[in-house]
Amino acid sequence: MTEDNVEPPNTNPDTETTYHDLLVAPGTHPSLHPILHRLAQEDTSQRAAPIVENREVAHEALFQGELPYEPQPDEQDIGLSGLWRAHTKKGGRKGEIVDSHFDEIRKIVGAILSNHEKLSRSPEGANGAAIFSFLNPEIQEIVTEITTGAIKNWELALYRNEQPFLLGKDTGHLDDISNERLAHLVGMQSLVIETAAAAIESLPAFVENPAKPRKTEKQDLSKIISNWGPNFVKEWFSGKIIEEHFRQSGLDDAEIREWLNTFTPGMRRYFAVSNITDPMEALDRVKANLESLNDQAIADRLGWSEEEAREIITPSMRRYFAVGNINNPMEALDRVKANLESLNDQAIAERLGWSEEEARDIITPGIRRHFAVHNITDPFSGLIDYIDRRIQYAGTYYSGKGRVLPPG
Repeated sequence: MTEDNVEPPNTNPDTETTYHDLLVAPGTHPSLHPILHRLAQEDTSQRAAPIVENREVAHEALFQGELPYEPQPDEQDIGLSGLWRAHTKKGGRKGEIVDSHFDEIRKIVGAILSNHEKLSRSPEGANGAAIFSFLNPEIQEIVTEITTGAIKNWELALYRNEQPFLLGKDTGHLDDISNERLAHLVGMQSLVIETAAAAIESLPAFVENPAKPRKTEKQDLSKIISNWGPNFVKEWFSGKIIEEHFRQSGLDDAEIREWLNTFTPGMRRYFAVSNITDPMEALDRVKANLESLNDQAIADRLGWSEEEAREIITPSMRRYFAVGNINNPMEALDRVKANLESLNDQAIAERLGWSEEEARDIITPGIRRHFAVHNITDPFSGLIDYIDRRIQYAGTYYSGKGRVLPPG
């Protein structure tokens, strides 16, 4: 694996070596990764075929090894997603060659998907020559963005593993996508089209509004597809991967249902992105945290009764600590206790210029608990913002004892 600012060996820095170059002149890059070796074998042993018939080859090249769930698959048993997820350094600078190549990828992807869309609306497409058709130009743009993001990651994975790029700058041969040799179908078209198909398949499972995903949602879906694949997306968000994992851990059906309800779609989405290489490991840690945050442990830690622990540290708060303080949830409890102690009547009255009676009447225990938890680093800042918003909305703040003016 190369450093980010070092050119890979066997590559002319003034030119771009692509998979198609490799097939034309194999001597340009003798040390092929198993993924590219498989593709080259397919190209030299099969006749030219329509893109639909090449789907199995393309899907394997991209996503082999995504299921069954295995964070660290053997390098001989993976596609590009596994290469990026488990066998590629992610951080650091890309280098001028990659940056220049990235500038071209969006154009190449756009050209390939536009040509496929034309095919889908032709007589050949109506007879099954196309894999999909976009509902409208807006969906086409969304899928193009997601596909581009995923392919950029795979091209970077190949580069950092000293392999040639799959996509080349010359797109002139894309005019007739039904009669190209597999070298072009795999290297320039089938992989792009199969990635787009993965994006179309994954959008409804990952995004609440697939027709209008936010920018971050598109970026996150590119990340998940490029690290795993569409089958992972389907089984992760349906809960199948989680269910099988817990069943293998010895949990019964009732316990599994309870944890599936605990690990909400939002939590699954969060860890699928933030712990991309092994999201199940993160859920295991959250599960252990939640099991440790029981009434007795909380009461012992904070010097409260179990009843107080049960009332104040609600299930939603416990999930918040288990996820947000995944390495040490008990440390968060210590800060909550200190915050609640600091949010006493006298301190609130002095900070807001109120009487202690007004502070006690207006800033209820529920409000104090909210800011002790959700503004854990500075609860008074959150409290003052809350009061300012109420004053801005109503002009003054009313309590059962009378009118309270803004501080100062």
